[in-house]
Amino acid sequence: IKSGVTLIVVTHDTSFVLNICTRAMWLHEGKARYLGLASDCVREYLAAMAAISGNNTNNTSSALLAPPETLPDTESLDLRACETLGDGNIYVERVWVLNYNNDATVLFNSGDWICVCILIKARATAVAVSAGCELRDRHGQVVFATGLRVVRRLIDKIEKNHSKLIKIKFKADLAPTQYTLDVGCGAGDAAFNIWHRVKSAAVIEINTLPQDEVIHGFVRLPTQIEVFST
Repeated sequence: IKSGVTLIVVTHDTSFVLNICTRAMWLHEGKARYLGLASDCVREYLAAMAAISGNNTNNTSSALLAPPETLPDTESLDLRACETLGDGNIYVERVWVLNYNNDATVLFNSGDWICVCILIKARATAVAVSAGCELRDRHGQVVFATGLRVVRRLIDKIEKNHSKLIKIKFKADLAPTQYTLDVGCGAGDAAFNIWHRVKSAAVIEINTLPQDEVIHGFVRLPTQIEVFST
């Protein structure tokens, strides 16, 4: 590649595509479904795969009876300069990143709880609605991802011009460094799906305190270590 030779690789390894390739083509049933930047191709592929994964939804009554919630009383992220993907028929309208005091911040200590609030809105009536977020390292690898589809709690329906607020909380047992936050939403099934993704909505910085246990690698997992005499 450095000598100017073009290298063509056929693979299902999306991590390889993200780390090595500059452009990518996604072939689906013998037809080109996407051609463009490798990172955009992978994100569109993963979004489409999520839309057809077949997870169960909430029943209608539980979705319609979701408790009302006021929007966070603090500054939301500025998404105007962020790159977006998708058709936007359902879209991320606002995003907040909050700490345990409900203050807007992107600075956390390892082990802190992070709350990502995503306000999504439908330009057309949307069914089987999901929303979620991803943390990526500086290489673009997904370190952590979660959302309504992961926990199998899709929203049955959002009527046209209506909104839903999704709060996602997770414990940042992560190595101290910077991570980019992607957020997105989607609706529908394999035959028809609409979606929207905001790339690098925020850069979240994780630090450690002097008394904290050192984290080697990306995450701190529950661990048991025993020593025996023989």
